[in-house]
Amino acid sequence: MSKSFKRFYRMSGLRLNPAKTELYCGGMTKKARQDMIHLSGFKAGSLPVRYLGLPFVPGRLADKECKPLIEKITARIEGWAHRNSLMRGGYN
Repeated sequence: MSKSFKRFYRMSGLRLNPAKTELYCGGMTKKARQDMIHLSGFKAGSLPVRYLGLPFVPGRLADKECKPLIEKITARIEGWAHRNSLMRGGYN
């Protein structure tokens, strides 16, 4: 694992931050999982994982799971539209 990270660092110039990185393990024994966490210095992650407010799940997301992200995007677009209309001198 250490060799893989070093190779990643050399190729990309990026470094993983152990304080911000979580390790998710599946299909492993508890000992193997603990060994990987110890060797990597990462925290153990737990499911479900959320990214941009959406859960990572196998298969398709339900509409209700997408609603918070859609509302954020809609609010941002409406804010841009409002600002743009004010710059043009009015609101339609």
